[in-house]
Amino acid sequence: MENDYLYIDKTRYLFDLIDRGKVYFMSRPRRFGKSLTISTLYYLFKGEKDLFKDTWIYDKIDWEPRPVIKISMSELDTKDEKTFEDGLKFKLKKLYQLHGLQVQTDNIKYLFSDLIETLGKEKRVVVLIDEYDKPILDHLHEPDKAEAIRERLRTFYSTLKDSDPYLEFVMLTGISKFTGCLLQQTPGNSSSKFQKTGVFSTLNNLDDISIKKRYANMLGYTQEELKVYFHAYTFQNYWVESGSPSFIVEYAKRHDIRVDRIIGEYIRESILTTYEIEAAPPVSFLIQAGYLTFKDRDERKGYLIDYPNKEVRDSFSDLLLVSEFNLKDQVANDIRLNIIDALENRDFEKLFMQM
Repeated sequence: MENDYLYIDKTRYLFDLIDRGKVYFMSRPRRFGKSLTISTLYYLFKGEKDLFKDTWIYDKIDWEPRPVIKISMSELDTKDEKTFEDGLKFKLKKLYQLHGLQVQTDNIKYLFSDLIETLGKEKRVVVLIDEYDKPILDHLHEPDKAEAIRERLRTFYSTLKDSDPYLEFVMLTGISKFTGCLLQQTPGNSSSKFQKTGVFSTLNNLDDISIKKRYANMLGYTQEELKVYFHAYTFQNYWVESGSPSFIVEYAKRHDIRVDRIIGEYIRESILTTYEIEAAPPVSFLIQAGYLTFKDRDERKGYLIDYPNKEVRDSFSDLLLVSEFNLKDQVANDIRLNIIDALENRDFEKLFMQM
């Protein structure tokens, strides 16, 4: 706002959240505006009215400042559970300093609960946690480390339920869904069992708005918004290039992904909530990572799966070429150019050779 950047006003949705409920969770792929949403909520609850001039919410709330606890899990070192826990303690202790409070314990759960309770005695507290699952996703291919960190996160997040009387509003964001069971192999037995291991399994008051139609346009841009606000700009492929896709390539190799078997198929909503992210079926993982999405919903069949747009389709196809056939980028590009040339010149022999 201060630098006159192009800003799409989504504050109507934030007002609706505040007006209708209290404890929310929303999952979206990376680069969808989760952190910007958390930041917007932070300044809104801090009462920074001037930042919201000309937005929809400007004259809709009282702008009374509330105590806010804002934590981004992406800022923590997660090389192992001890390092992660030390980093989270450090963040909490910095919040104590920020609010002029004395630290009374070194236990991570009590650090969090005491902070909420002490701040909440005068005015109820707002808790904003961004990328709640980043410490687990950092160890997606290391189940033991992922589970050890998950245990610490479960202890940390369970504090929110016990602190409910002191809370005004809670929002957590992440890439993966919050509920689920981790499919575990029983030692010495070929059978498997489901064990309830969801990070938020104790938070039965958490409202997951991830796929609720009411908030479908709260993050990201709609086609109409692109036409109205971005008509003066042209764009190259950006989303895939804005983050490292290497983990998707490794994931595709390990799971033998065949996208042609997924595109155009219907899935049940429960497939997104039955598993923890590292044990999820590939279609669930790819939806939560942003490479696939819902295009339609049928009452009997479920959700229709497809690519979100042409950029993701083309970029993901390139990634699969690398993972499936171990082709270097230049070789893959040469094949692509030869196919285009063959099609333009109706050279079917060359086309088939390239295929």
